[in-house]
Amino acid sequence: MGVLDAVGIQFCNECNNMLYPREDKVNRVLLYQCRNCELNVEAERPCIYVNKLISTLNEVKQINTDVVMDPTLPTTSHINCPQCNANQAVFFQSYSTRKDAKMNLFYVCKICRYKWTCSKSMNSRLIAVSLRSLKVQNVSVVGSGLMGAGIAQVAAQTGHNVVLNDLNDAALGKAQKGIEKSLGRVAKKMGDEGAKFIEDTMSRITFTTSVEETAANADLVVEAIVENLAVKQKLFADLEAGASAKCILATNTSSLPVSAIGANLKDTTRFGGLHFFNPVPMMKLLEVIKANDTSDEVFQAMLDWGKAMNKTTVKCIDTPGFIVNRLLVPYLMEAIRLVERGHATKEDVDIAMKLGAGHPMGPLQLADYVGLDTCKFILDGWHQEYPDEPLFNPVETLNKLNEEGKIGMKSGEGFYSYKKK
Repeated sequence: MGVLDAVGIQFCNECNNMLYPREDKVNRVLLYQCRNCELNVEAERPCIYVNKLISTLNEVKQINTDVVMDPTLPTTSHINCPQCNANQAVFFQSYSTRKDAKMNLFYVCKICRYKWTCSKSMNSRLIAVSLRSLKVQNVSVVGSGLMGAGIAQVAAQTGHNVVLNDLNDAALGKAQKGIEKSLGRVAKKMGDEGAKFIEDTMSRITFTTSVEETAANADLVVEAIVENLAVKQKLFADLEAGASAKCILATNTSSLPVSAIGANLKDTTRFGGLHFFNPVPMMKLLEVIKANDTSDEVFQAMLDWGKAMNKTTVKCIDTPGFIVNRLLVPYLMEAIRLVERGHATKEDVDIAMKLGAGHPMGPLQLADYVGLDTCKFILDGWHQEYPDEPLFNPVETLNKLNEEGKIGMKSGEGFYSYKKK
């Protein structure tokens, strides 16, 4: 038995790729999963035996017997073994089944099988190394509305394994039909290959209502649920509890402070913002937001993933509205105020900006498209946070239309009427 087998690594019998361990805490059995061919096989030995096999090596420090090994971190080069001086050390992440235990990293020399644990500072450095080399392959999306379903579709189209989560099967069923319809429009342009394109893309999406399943194997989790701070904070606490120590957690919020959403996480360094634009399959831009504690490695990994999604990424800090909405929302509100003052009609304002500035939509028409309820929600939040900023002051007409239920295209009426005649 080789040293890699000794520390609990298994290989798939079908494709010979490395298997990743998942513990069944009820039956105390270690299950191995092949991410390539998606096979789950029960290990030949219970998880507590994995550490006993390690004890056959020359150890500096003994690890607790309830620790199981997660060989998902990359090999580190140029690390010399203190026993034989060969720079052939592989390091592993260890985690305990006990709730109070912390993640640790240790080395095993592939030449002489010497094993030693890392110092706290070395742990932090090696985690950073693993994040720099992280390639996001398994993506989970929480929230299957238009935005969440769009993110899931594009992720699957670009070759990622996707888990799409929502509260109930009805929402997931609606999302599945929407994704299939959207893919159908793309497939029409592909001729005979269209049907296979749809089949291949849908085969990479798993639908679930389980938060545990959503977090379990994810390299990245993107949240796209209701814009409610407390609800988002609760969700991320649950996701962090079920995710691996190197999983990146990200919010798709368009208006709430990213840092506030992740404030209660145990590890805020692997949390940030990924703000997509609707409709996701069509819109090319992705705002990548660095929160107060987001590490440089995580921020770079999010930028790299955005490019892998075929998006153009822009770097943002955690300010109200980031870049696009910080400029767009005040622009829309100033257009409404201009009409309120009687300086121009809504029609003339929209025509002027379309023909004079080359905008595809005028600001009043765009506000209807975005949703006047959404515009009000964003503006109210910013005004509460920054009451002395005049650009964020409430707008009387906007409030009045919301009170009347005229919130734009989705209600059939806003600044303009969209009701069928």
